[in-house]
Amino acid sequence: MAAVNKRAGEKFGIALRWEKYLATGETILTVTVTVPTGLTKEGDPTISGATTKQNVSGGTALAVYDVVFKITTSTGAIYEDIFTVRML
Repeated sequence: MAAVNKRAGEKFGIALRWEKYLATGETILTVTVTVPTGLTKEGDPTISGATTKQNVSGGTALAVYDVVFKITTSTGAIYEDIFTVRML
């Protein structure tokens, strides 16, 4: 689980690397990202090799948000990971 500190006025990408989950030759086919109420999802998530990314903005001061990434791979495996956003 990864984490970052964020201010309400910032907009940036959250990226997760999935190499530890993927076997040789296995690829990420799909990614879905669940962003909790209070944080804004900016556009669709992207896949680049073994990395997935979602741009986010907004948030409320001192709140903590768990952004859930879920991937499906070329072998049919499904994995989830959480990226925690801590608001300043």
